Amino acid sequence: DPLTDAELEAKFIELAGPVVGDAAARALLAQLWAIDTLADVQLAPVVLRRAA
Repeated sequence: DPLTDAELEAKFIELAGPVVGDAAARALLAQLWAIDTLADVQLAPVVLRRAA
């Protein structure tokens, strides 16, 4: 069975949160969900740099 969106989000936050912080993980996740609508896919590294 594939993960639901909610399960996938929870797993992403669980794994990425300790590495980049919860706020950055959530911001990155939001961008990943909308990646097909982003004008510039290079925004994800900017989110991570801001969190550092």
